[in-house]
Amino acid sequence: MDASSSRDKAIARRKKEPKDKAAWCACLAWVRCGVYLFASSPAVSFFSVDALLFFLVGTFAASLTIGPASYFIRRSIIRLVVRQVRSPGPKASAFIGAIGQMLLIAEVWVAYLAARLVFNTMG
Repeated sequence: MDASSSRDKAIARRKKEPKDKAAWCACLAWVRCGVYLFASSPAVSFFSVDALLFFLVGTFAASLTIGPASYFIRRSIIRLVVRQVRSPGPKASAFIGAIGQMLLIAEVWVAYLAARLVFNTMG
């Protein structure tokens, strides 16, 4: 029973890892975009209640919305590609990798747009 239990734990951990990475990436994108927005605007200070709320609430919200959405889209596209590809090989792997990179760029872009929207409505 120990072998199947450890195998189940390993499978669960393997399934959870990409979700955590997507949430972490969304948080990091939110913080970086926030730093850029606060640094580029002379009217707003890093040391204010608005900035504290922006970073605390924003990173939490980004990890709960943008990260899981990105993970869901990535998994859906991968499943679609796997169904369509007749013989998986290096080309299919490279294609899925390229899609993953484009989705990462899109995730950062969405985080920037959301951060900018929140930033503009703060003041």
